[in-house]
Amino acid sequence: MVRQSQKCLIAFTEARVLLGVAASTARPFSPPTAFRTTPRNRPGKLERTQMLEGRCHRCTRWVPVQGVKDADAKVTSLSLLSDGPLNSGVGM
Repeated sequence: MVRQSQKCLIAFTEARVLLGVAASTARPFSPPTAFRTTPRNRPGKLERTQMLEGRCHRCTRWVPVQGVKDADAKVTSLSLLSDGPLNSGVGM
C-alpha cells in the first residue's frame, strides 16, 4: 500500500521531470540563455553524433538539453496530464 507522503513525492517528481518544474520553488525552470551544438566522440550505433547544449542562466555552464539516443522526444501533452496525479488533489 502506498502512503500519502509517497503519493505526493511521486506527483512532485513527475512534475519536475515531465513539466520542467523545480522541486525547491515549484516554479518552471528558466530557459537557457544560449544554445550550441558540439560533436560527440565515438557515438554508438543509435546515438547522436552531435549534442545540443544550453547555457545555464545561473551558473553559465553548458548543459546538454538532449539525450544521447538519436530518436524523437516522447513528450506528453499538458492536456493529457490534466487528470493525472498532479491535479488529483492528493496531498494538498
